Amino acid sequence: MALYPNKLDLKNLIDISETLVETQKQFGRYNHSGLFRKEGVTTQDVGFMRTKAPKTKMTGATSRLERDAWKVDSGKKDRVGLGTASYKLTDSVQYEDISFRVNNWADLDPTAREKTVGEAVSEKLVGMQRTMEQNQEYSVFTAMQGVQRDTADGDALVDMFEVLGTTRLAKTIDLTQSTGVLQAINELTNQLVETQTYGSGFSAIEVIVADDVMTSLTSHPELIALYESAMTGRGMEYVNSPFLNGRVNDLNRNLYGFVRTFPINGVTFSTYPQKFRNYLGETVDAVPNGKGFTTVHGVAGLYQAKFVPAPYLGLLGTKGQENYVWQTPVKDNTHFELYQESHGAYFMQEPTLSMDLTFIL
Repeated sequence: MALYPNKLDLKNLIDISETLVETQKQFGRYNHSGLFRKEGVTTQDVGFMRTKAPKTKMTGATSRLERDAWKVDSGKKDRVGLGTASYKLTDSVQYEDISFRVNNWADLDPTAREKTVGEAVSEKLVGMQRTMEQNQEYSVFTAMQGVQRDTADGDALVDMFEVLGTTRLAKTIDLTQSTGVLQAINELTNQLVETQTYGSGFSAIEVIVADDVMTSLTSHPELIALYESAMTGRGMEYVNSPFLNGRVNDLNRNLYGFVRTFPINGVTFSTYPQKFRNYLGETVDAVPNGKGFTTVHGVAGLYQAKFVPAPYLGLLGTKGQENYVWQTPVKDNTHFELYQESHGAYFMQEPTLSMDLTFIL
């Protein structure tokens, strides 16, 4: 990460949030993908305006000279209020963290001293930022399923199904049968189109699945047959077919890990590249075995994150930001502390577009 000079300040709390800008990312496949529209607000809570609109209907034709017009039902609007979740991390830079870096502190000029302190701070912030990134990515990943969950125990923090009084759609796809998978995928697409009432039409559908589901999909006889026609007079399709060139199960490396993807009839199935770990060090599967869920792309404002200000007098009336990082004054002439915090809510305006999928393997 970038190195920012730091002073040993004996009196002031210093905002060092900019130090995170160039930190190398470890988690964030979806948090840093642009899927969520992020916004800081000045209030202590968050919300959005919901339009209860019926499905769009056609009207009848009229005469050009006729003065009457068909009235369009634009629905009713109300404000939906949401709670927020707060995450706060701390670490400290001790006497030893600085003294072990220099032979004689007294011989250093002010610039060298600031650089030395900055190096110690940067090392501490790397660990803090990776923890916060995992917290935020987990919040995003669960909010993509309609419910932002607590990183500690998985409890619901912002349940959009409960807030909006809706229930989550569910579908089961049987991969043990030799046929019917393509039909089920088409039914899934049609159901999402029928369900959507918010925003513009989506540009893409992604289904995030567990590894065992992906393995079963790529070996399913109906899907293999779909690509066998590429062998008849269409050389490039043969070359590019992942089934026929033997790369169907290849892992694709991206910034956040290895991902397997498989496009089927306009729907992209993909695995999630990382494992979450709770505070006890236990692995939390992003997607349980035999499961998956839908994500739609291209609907502006469907996925949102709103951040409220950190609770300090100097921030009253300011817009919240995704991360705050603080360096305290020197304490007891032995150390100073670092704090990182984030306060906000991640949510879907129309959570029913996240379908709960179960695959029979």
